Formats: sequence, C-alpha cells, structure tokens
Amino acid sequence: MERRIATEERVENQIVVALARAMRNTSFYASDHSLVRLNIEDAAATISRMLEKKREFVLKIVEGEIVANDLPLFDPGTGTANLVGACLNRDIESITFSSGLSTEEVAALVNLLAADSEEISQQGGAATSLSRRGASHIKVEKLITPGSDEGEATESGHKTYASALDVLRAAARRARMGFSPESGTTHAAVSDLVDSIMLEQAAMLGMVSVKGRDEYTFTHALHICILCLQLGHSLGLERPQLQELGVCAMLHDIGKIFIPLPILRKPAALTQKEFDIIQQHPIHGALLLCRHEEAPAMAPLVAFEHHLHFDLSGYPQTNSRRHLNFYSLMVGPADVYDALTTDRPYRPALPPKQALEVMQSQSSYFEPRLLARFTEMLGKYPAGSLLRLNDGRLAVVTKPNPCNAAMPFVRILEFEDGSPRLLEEEINLAAPDPATGRPRLCVDSVVDPTPMELDICGLLGGNLYCTE
Repeated sequence: MERRIATEERVENQIVVALARAMRNTSFYASDHSLVRLNIEDAAATISRMLEKKREFVLKIVEGEIVANDLPLFDPGTGTANLVGACLNRDIESITFSSGLSTEEVAALVNLLAADSEEISQQGGAATSLSRRGASHIKVEKLITPGSDEGEATESGHKTYASALDVLRAAARRARMGFSPESGTTHAAVSDLVDSIMLEQAAMLGMVSVKGRDEYTFTHALHICILCLQLGHSLGLERPQLQELGVCAMLHDIGKIFIPLPILRKPAALTQKEFDIIQQHPIHGALLLCRHEEAPAMAPLVAFEHHLHFDLSGYPQTNSRRHLNFYSLMVGPADVYDALTTDRPYRPALPPKQALEVMQSQSSYFEPRLLARFTEMLGKYPAGSLLRLNDGRLAVVTKPNPCNAAMPFVRILEFEDGSPRLLEEEINLAAPDPATGRPRLCVDSVVDPTPMELDICGLLGGNLYCTE
C-alpha cells in the first residue's frame, strides 16, 4: 500500500513539474521550439499514464498549495510557484484532465498559462479561451460557492458553511502565531450554523457528505460541528446549549495545528513514533483552549477527551476512571463517522451505510443511546450513499427524508462517454405518482461505488463550498 501511494505521488509531482517547465520555456521560446515541445510531450505522456488508472486527473490550488486528486503535493518541484501564480492570475483554481487527452490539448493549456492574462480576460476568461483552442478534455475553473436551486434556505446554508471554514482557517493562523482564536467570530459562525440547521436540517446534513478539497483538518472540524448540532437539536437541546456544543465541536481538533504537516498529510500509514506525536494533539488543544478565556468552559475538556471512547479506550491514556463529558460523548460518533467516510491518503472512504455498520460493530466506543440517535438522524440511507432503484437506475443520496427514512432525496447517476455525471434534478423518492397515488420509485439495494471507481464526493460537488 505505501509503495503504491508513493509511486503515484511521484507521478503527480512529475506532471506538475513538466507543466511548469513547459510554461516557463514557452515564455522564453516560440511555442514550436523543440525544448517546449519536449516539455509538453513529457507532460502529456505522464498525464496519460495517470488517466489509464483513473478517468480524471484533477489539479487544484488550495491556499497556494497544489493538490492532486485531493492529496496535497509536498515539495512538488522547482518552478511550480510560477505555475500556481499563472493559474491564479487567470482565475484558475482547478484543472481537470479527462480520458482522451491529446498532446495538442496540453499544448493549448500551456500556451494559455503563458499568454498575457489581460488578453485572456478580454477573450472571456480562461475556460472560454481554452475551449476556443480545442481542448475539450481539459476543464479549468475557479472554485466558487455556486447558488442553489433549492431556495434561499439552502443557499444561505452554503454561505454559512463557507464562512465557517474561513473562521476555522483564521483560528488556525492565530493559534500558530501564539494567539487564541477570536471568540466573537467563532461564536457568530456557530450561531449561523444553528440557524441553518433549525431552518433546513436535511440540507445541512447533505453538506457533510461533500468532502471538498483536501483541507481535511478544517472541513473535518466543521463537519463535526454540523453533525453535533444536528444531534443536539434532535435531542432537544436549547439554543444556549447548542451554541456551547457547536463552539466546543468546532475547536475540538485545534491541537492539530501543533502537529508537523508532513505527519498530518503523510500519504501512508504512520510509524509508531509518528502516531505517538499525533496522540499529543488532544493535550495541545486542551492547553491552548485553557488559555482562551472566552472559550466555553467545556471546550478544553472536549478537546482533551474527543479521542477517548465511552469504554475509556483510545487516547490520551488516563489512569482515572472518569465519566466523559456529555459534549465529548456527542463528538465521538460524529468524529468517527466523518473520518470513516472521508478519503485519506492511506485508505479509501467507506460508503456511509458501511461506516455506520463499522461503528455498530465497535459499539463499546460510543454511548449506546447517542449512537442509536446518531444513526437514526443520518437516516437509513445517509447522504452520499449509492443506490440502485427499482427501475434499475443508479442514484446518489443528496439528503435524508425526515418524513420517510426509507425514501431519501436522490440524484440520478448516468454515464456519458464512460464518464459519470449526476443529473441536476433532485428526486424525492417518497413523491407519489399522480396516476396511482403511490411512490413510483423506491430503493432496490445499496451499491458499493469502489469497484466502479466512482468519486461520490466529487460528483456531489467536492469544491462546492470553496470561497477563495
């Protein structure tokens, strides 16, 4: 496993370096110069090798870092900073290469990146310019928060999600500089999340299934906050309690900012020494939040206890027979569920239903009543599940149906020229057929997306909540 991942990482680095060299040399020489052509052919050949294993190869720029197929590249190579700058100057934050890519299309991309940015803007932007150059197997785009067809409530939820991510990034930056997180912005972000959850619970649960970009520490913390607020709301917690719970959940992993990035993002299993370092983050987080006078009183305790299980296994090891704080017990199932359903460098994500089954098999880790309520809250078919319907079509669950757990909201999955895509229409499986008065569609079975190499999160819109 480690060897395979390391090899893919090298290939991805080679692609980025080859593109950077081609772009740099294009600015010095004519586009038909032998050196430029060699660089372009090298990049095209390397990308094509990657596309033999995957239908798409995606490069993203996340806060100045290059992310390839949702894994960050460390030390990608010389000259890549210029490549990042050229992309950002042309409002390009994502480049998707798909099967059928030709050398001429790679040349079109390189020429686009080397061209004058003002000229590209006058041509209607990078995507339009690239399309005119005939590069149909390359898609460039800016990662933005799109509007929603589901109405103002869901659109507001999108903005709330994105704003909360910004708050988490700011909190991490302040902590790295030795300052406490700004309590005002954190409380305001949680307050907005509480409002969104009370307004449209199912839509907010659907957001947790979208694992956009590899800002794992930030998106993970935000998803835990959303899941805990949903759980607390279902338990009847009052608004002040939800506010306190939300802040504790949002900051539960703040100690990870003290862990070296190469360990956090290592594309393989950790060594025992590295795992020992990781196990210190609850202590780091608790100490930081103890110094934060305006943090909820329970925040340091939740940070310290969030990897301690209900049976007191886990870490940090403690000699006392303690009763875990109620908020820590709520963070437990949310933390494990989001981790299991997220792709990590060393293992693929589990389908949502399978993740819940794993959690049921480890039931001693969780407070039994909270685990039961958490499972009920996510629904029989959690958001992100791949289903086969009774008419034979495949569909992806977008959100649970609060009125009928067995009949979620879905979008139909189709394959166009071998590439998967979700139809825009969201279908309520519980909707009655006008002719019969009964639902026309229902779930036939749950399907494992792994053999089909389907990126469910990407199909749902992995970059949905990016705002930079």
